[in-house]
Amino acid sequence: SSRGCFVIIWAVSLTQSRQLPVKKLNFKAFSPSSNLLGAIGNSEGAQAQGLADVIILRQMNRDSPGMHFDNILMLIWKTCLVHFTRGVLGLRDHISDTILQYLLSFPYLAFDEDIQRYYSFCADSTNAKLRGELAIFAVLAWWAHKVSYPWLLVSLNRYLSHMNKRYWDLTPNDTNPIEGSHAEDNQIKPTNRPILEAILFAKEQDAQNARIIQEMISSGVLQNPNNSLQSRMKSQAQRKA
Repeated sequence: SSRGCFVIIWAVSLTQSRQLPVKKLNFKAFSPSSNLLGAIGNSEGAQAQGLADVIILRQMNRDSPGMHFDNILMLIWKTCLVHFTRGVLGLRDHISDTILQYLLSFPYLAFDEDIQRYYSFCADSTNAKLRGELAIFAVLAWWAHKVSYPWLLVSLNRYLSHMNKRYWDLTPNDTNPIEGSHAEDNQIKPTNRPILEAILFAKEQDAQNARIIQEMISSGVLQNPNNSLQSRMKSQAQRKA
């Protein structure tokens, strides 16, 4: 998806969140009274940049006007470690296990000299430890993507991140809970829709969920989770298995 598409998606998502009886949604980095500590996504640049664009357009960072979107992302964005790991594992046919493990170590580096050594290793196309043109090209191409976004490597490493360290620790390191729900959602929700149609459909679903939450808060009676369409579809699949 393009950056423009993600702007629409983030804008609609943040707007829908305002239907719930809570404070106006914002990130704690920009509004200390807010509860949103950070955001996490994959390493696709458009996804993160779209969020930063919405923050600027809505002046959510009104106390820091003029802040560049890269700096905004360094304060609030984490990149999923599972997606990072997949990218490194994609190089395993071209590099040794030792180098593979070294490349995987980046999120856990916590000293300037170690990080600089890592940067130099990945950027050096004549590195003696990389045997063969394919290995050199594979690592350089992988690294070129990582350094093409100033916020990306920062969003993978706690030491480098500009995010409050407590917020970092409380924000998940991967998107697995959401990724795992996609297959189940796709069983009951149409896929391959045009972007606008998909957004409007999601908006309708979110409005319904907001209504249910408001009813539960007002009545004090929780909804029976076993009556949802998702639950019934899951039970049906288990019976068939």
